[in-house]
Amino acid sequence: MPAAWYFDVVSPFADLQWRRLTSLLAAHDIRPVPILFAAVLSAIGNRAGGDSGQAHLHLPARRLARATGRLPVGTTRG
Repeated sequence: MPAAWYFDVVSPFADLQWRRLTSLLAAHDIRPVPILFAAVLSAIGNRAGGDSGQAHLHLPARRLARATGRLPVGTTRG
């Protein structure tokens, strides 16, 4: 029975994961299973971190960005 490798197709890390997985597929019995993680969270009544209503937790980073003129890591100017 093959092992299942679940991965979120919209994740920015899926491409990095896939590059590593292709070499493992040749050596082992692994079946890749694409999923939508947001749908999984919805099915169990949960939400993603960005949708949790906790935007106030990012306020210190925004204030720091305004004060220093630098963006926090992982953000872009919109």
